[in-house]
Amino acid sequence: MIVLMGAAVIGVLGVVAGYSACESEVRLRAATDRFRDESRRVRELAPDPAAIPPGQGWWCYVARLESDRYSDCTRVRSECDAALARARDRAPDWAARACEQSEHAACFTCREGGHGTAHCYRTSPDCDAGRDLFLARSTAPGPCSKCDSVP
Repeated sequence: MIVLMGAAVIGVLGVVAGYSACESEVRLRAATDRFRDESRRVRELAPDPAAIPPGQGWWCYVARLESDRYSDCTRVRSECDAALARARDRAPDWAARACEQSEHAACFTCREGGHGTAHCYRTSPDCDAGRDLFLARSTAPGPCSKCDSVP
């Protein structure tokens, strides 16, 4: 429905700009293909090692509410404990386990404000869901990598 409305708007704008409806549709398809290609290329980028916090091992918590699950990982236990406390304040209905040590985390990185930031989770599915949510909520995300396991 949204695509059809978008195509209709592009078609109308194209006609106003001097393009036929057919030319506007071709231009819309070309722009959509470019967007898909760029999205695919960005998803294939590996996380930026410079944005990953230095150290060995991770501290992660997992929170659940019915079938929903969220996790967060940091290199330092006190940072994990603080993140868990913030999460419990924001979502008191979620059942959250205490921070536990882990050898690996699943991370993606993004370029934000001229520097790279890392977002790390307990599992790859948590990371994929976190990345999708981050991109959906961000007003102007820089290029973000795929999720990958980080020791």
